Order: sequence, then C-alpha cells, then structure tokens
Amino acid sequence: MNALNSFLSNIKNITFPIWFFVIPLVLLLLFNMQVIDKSLKHTGDIRWQENVLGLDNSKTVLGYFAILVMFHHISQAVGSANSGIFVLLENFGFALVAGFFFFSGYGLIKSMNQKENYMKGFLAKRLPKILIPFYVCIFIYIIAGALCGRISFDLSKAHAADSLTLGYVDLIRAALGIDLLNGSMWYIVEIVFLYIAFYIAYKLFKKEIVIIISMTLFIIGLTLFSLYHGHGPNWFQGEWWYNSTLIFAVGMIFAYKEELLLGIIKKFYFIYLILTAVFFYAFCRLTHYMLVHHGYWTNSNTDKFMTLGSQLLQCLFFILLIIGILLKVKFSNKALSFMGKISLEFYLLHNVFIHNRMGIRGTGIYVLYIIVGTFILASIVHALDTFIICKIYKKTS
Repeated sequence: MNALNSFLSNIKNITFPIWFFVIPLVLLLLFNMQVIDKSLKHTGDIRWQENVLGLDNSKTVLGYFAILVMFHHISQAVGSANSGIFVLLENFGFALVAGFFFFSGYGLIKSMNQKENYMKGFLAKRLPKILIPFYVCIFIYIIAGALCGRISFDLSKAHAADSLTLGYVDLIRAALGIDLLNGSMWYIVEIVFLYIAFYIAYKLFKKEIVIIISMTLFIIGLTLFSLYHGHGPNWFQGEWWYNSTLIFAVGMIFAYKEELLLGIIKKFYFIYLILTAVFFYAFCRLTHYMLVHHGYWTNSNTDKFMTLGSQLLQCLFFILLIIGILLKVKFSNKALSFMGKISLEFYLLHNVFIHNRMGIRGTGIYVLYIIVGTFILASIVHALDTFIICKIYKKTS
C-alpha cells in the first residue's frame, strides 16, 4: 500500500510543458481535412463546400470549440505563467461561446423553415435536450465536489457562511440551478430564456423577419439588463452573461439571408477572407486594450459599453472568418464527429476536474487529468442523457 501511495504521489508531481497539448489539438483538426477545389468530386458548385453551416459542420466546429473552452478555463486555473501558448485563450472564451450562440440562432431559423411542424410542441421538444444534461451535470458536480472535499454540507442550517458549504436551502437552490456552483452552467440558463423568447415571438408574430427583429430587441434588452446589474452571484450578473449573446441574433439573420450572404462572400472571397482576418485581429488587439484599461469592473458604464462593443465586434469577425474558412475547408474525422455529439456535456463537465484537482501539483499531468477525465465522463453522461431524453420523448409522443 505504501508503494502504491508513493507511486501515485510521484505521478501527481509529474510536470511537462503545456504546449505539448498543441500537437494533438492540431492533429485532431488536420486529420482527414479536405480543401475544397475542383479536384474533389462534389455535386453542384464544386468550388465550395456544400451545406457549409449544416448540422454536420456545426457539430464538428462546436465539438472543437468545446475543447478550446476547456483550455480557456485551464489557462485561467493555472495562471498566465504556466499556460504557455494557451495564454492566448485566457481571454478568448467569450468568442468561442459566440460560436455556440451563432449556430443556435442559425439552427432555429433553418429548422423553422425546413422542418414540417417544427414549432408544434417546440418547448417540449427542445428544452429536455438541454435541461436533462444541465441537471445531470449539476448532480455530478455536487457529488464530485463532496467526494473530493471541495464542497461540504451543513444541513442543520438554511444557509452556510462559507460559499462552498451548503445549508439545506443552499443545496436545494444549487440542485435546481438557481445558484450556479459550476460557472459554465450559465450558458444553459441563458439559452433556455432565448428558446422561450423565440417561441413566444413565433406565437405572437409568425412572420420570420418580425421574429428576428423581436429576438434582436429582446437580446439587446437582456444585455442592457445584465450590464447595469454588474457583478454578483445571481443570474445575469457578470459580463460572460452578455458579451457574446447578440451573436445569436447574427445567426438568425444569416439563416434568413443565407443565400444572398453566401453569394456575396463567394463573389469576393479572397478580399472577404483577408478583410475578416484583419478586422478580427484588430478587434482582438482592441479588446485586449479595453480589458486592461477600461473593462467591466469599473464604476463607469462608458467603460463597460466600450469593452462590450469591442468584444461583440471581435465575436462577429471571428464567426465571419470561420464561415469563410468552412467554405473552402472541410474538417471531418471520427474523433471530431464524436466530440460534436458530446460537446454539450464536455462543455458542462470539464470544471468538475478543473475545480477538483485531487492533490495534483504538476501542471502537465493536471491538464492531462482534466482532458482524459472530462472525455470519459462526458461520453458516459451523454449516453445517459440520450437514454433519458429518448424515454421522455416516447412518453410524450
């Protein structure tokens, strides 16, 4: 037993440069990648990838983005000095989440137009797909935190003084998702609000352009509400709740005028690609400046609006650049496809391992522990979520 404990202790101290993980990340993206040109056989216009923003591509992109979001949170956990090249992701998480918002908004409009009876029972069909993973992952986060000693309980009191000690009311609120112990859960809360608002807009207006306009106004209102409420422990407090949400409306607009917009992009493709890359880089630099010299933590609303503006424009040009790349490049392999399937669970569960370090001191082995643990747990939980959702649909159909 002593020998085993010594062995485990030595493993926990192993360290190696974090840039090592760049290699599998690049290989994951490049393996079986195809550049669309006239040498490849495609139906239709052979110069461009077909159905560029379709479900297969969106799942692939979001699966990869989920991994990058994990590294974004890892870089924050280990600090800039230990992040190596991943320090570039330390303040980039909002742009990656913009991808989730874009494809969500895009998917709603495309599905509404293309799928028969899509809006019939919309909330009953859509909400379980996000709420089941949400609550399963909350349960796992609380149990893992308790087992690892990070979360404790004092059920003799309604509220405990320590934020990681839960009284019985604290536990109920955490279990219901009212208090978010896992910070990544905010996305699910917000997307639920957006789905409900979309359904209400559809019921009230029916006309596509009016739905999009009303959703855009709703998101602007939600953004202003959150911005003026500053930072705190409650829903919609903190810039991460709103600094990329408007890209949801961009996704809806792109779906509404996709043929026109893609036609313009294709016509001026190389100019488009250069300009989006240049503007994306420029707004990355501007955002960095704003976060350092202005930001969201001052008492000035002007500072907050200036920072928000630069971040939204960075998100916009990031998404436009991704669209331009996808028109010419197809990322497709079994690993990426699988990551696309488990992307939601992967996004929600990586904090289980980031926050419960298990005494690991070496940075390299800590990152490996997070990656492997999250992948295994997300795969299992995705299978469980799928089973529960299928059972629910059978009962409601």
